[in-house]
Amino acid sequence: MSQKHLIVVDDEPEIGQMVKNLATELGFSVATAVTAEQAVQLCQASPPDIILMDMVMPETDGIELLHSLSAIAIKAKIILMSGYDKSYLSMGESLGMAKGLNITGTLRKPFRLQDVCDQLENALGSGVSLQAS
Repeated sequence: MSQKHLIVVDDEPEIGQMVKNLATELGFSVATAVTAEQAVQLCQASPPDIILMDMVMPETDGIELLHSLSAIAIKAKIILMSGYDKSYLSMGESLGMAKGLNITGTLRKPFRLQDVCDQLENALGSGVSLQAS
């Protein structure tokens, strides 16, 4: 598998770093953002294959980020995550799909690292199996 590019967006840097460490072991190149604005800049600078994004962030939240990603016609597969009520994830999923974004899954916080692996595999599709090196 050629190296895939992942952007992780979460206002909690520890979560971004944890996912980055895992995804790097799985063969991804990874960039992290702690704000929606940083995420849009990263997407424009180097379009990702997958975006793993938090729905609840200060200032600009996940709903606004989905609008921004749609406005720049991002083609990445998107995995939504939240520690809040699952309705946040459902709302984000519905909005993202209505905006033409490729929402491939959701993660509830707290999550296990295996949950992240499963979601990344699902986003890559075609029976891809990720294994840490």
